[in-house]
Amino acid sequence: MYVVVKLLCSHSTDASIGEELSQLSLYLAKQLQNGGISTLLLPDVAKKSQESQFSRNDELGIPYTVVLNDSTLKNGILALRSRDTTLKVSAGSITCLQIMVTWLVTKCT
Repeated sequence: MYVVVKLLCSHSTDASIGEELSQLSLYLAKQLQNGGISTLLLPDVAKKSQESQFSRNDELGIPYTVVLNDSTLKNGILALRSRDTTLKVSAGSITCLQIMVTWLVTKCT
């Protein structure tokens, strides 16, 4: 069994913030992939509400969603949402997030 992590960026009305979130998503996806964790980036998701993105991810069977938003750029805090529990856990850095996801992978295998 393997874990797929979906990266979700909230829509921002500021184009420069949207671009920064997209770049952060790409960076985070590469870091997680380097750690052996499968990721999925969909370019159209920023135009949808967070709840509709969660529903879509749940329907696709994606067990975990990483949530990035405007405040992520300011304070560095990311969230990891579980499909099964619908709970979101905050992580203070990408390294923290990698540790959390790696722990989840070991629990699922």
